[in-house]
Amino acid sequence: MMSPMKDQPQAEALVHHLMAQLTREAVTSARRQRERHEERDRATHRGSRIALGILLPVFVALTALNVATSAVPTALGRDDTGGDDAARQAALSFAVGEVELYRDDNGKVPADLSMLDIPERGEWRYERRSDTDYEIELTDGAVTIGFDSAIHSDTLEEGATP
Repeated sequence: MMSPMKDQPQAEALVHHLMAQLTREAVTSARRQRERHEERDRATHRGSRIALGILLPVFVALTALNVATSAVPTALGRDDTGGDDAARQAALSFAVGEVELYRDDNGKVPADLSMLDIPERGEWRYERRSDTDYEIELTDGAVTIGFDSAIHSDTLEEGATP
């Protein structure tokens, strides 16, 4: 049997060897884990770059299409029905004003619009209901607006819009 003194350097060498081996294994394991994380991150970033490369041009194209289809009507002050609401309302207000002026001058509304200077815009429909009541409509594109004197007779003032 060996003495405890002789076994001590061998035990220390064995412990040192085992510690070095455990350290190498821990370092190797940490490197492998880091490499796996880096590879996963590269794959994620690569997927993000591919998605960005596809989605960005699609977004730009859709935005350009949206601007191209809406910029022209907006720039001209027109809506998608082929007309301008303010211009329609102005034409109707002018026609109502002409009918009201005729009624004030003659004591009755005209039989039809041919007697008046009505704007040449869209399609007009006029119905004389009595000497004082009438209905007038303007159809312009897909939009129809109108005025009924029986409904608005008490609220119509000079310069007011129907």
